[in-house]
Amino acid sequence: MAYGAPSYSTANFIDAPEGVDTTMQLNEFGSITKITQGGLSEYRYYDNYQRLCQSYRADTGKTVYEYNAFEQEAVLVTNDKAFYHLENYLALADWTQ
Repeated sequence: MAYGAPSYSTANFIDAPEGVDTTMQLNEFGSITKITQGGLSEYRYYDNYQRLCQSYRADTGKTVYEYNAFEQEAVLVTNDKAFYHLENYLALADWTQ
């Protein structure tokens, strides 16, 4: 049974069992900029259109996202490998730049 009005605020802390809590920081547009869980943090960076353009984690490294003219994610670069989104499948290519 619930009383009162529902809350539409954004969660920024999750108190999970066994001490693995999650905290989230958001920018002024409501996009997540930092997630910390169990002492490990992920940072997210956005372009002027609030599209995710880069994320970084110490354990997996940097991931870069690029978009085509139709606002679809076109290229995903992670750990010097580029994954091109082409008609429902991914093609793997070496990223040398």
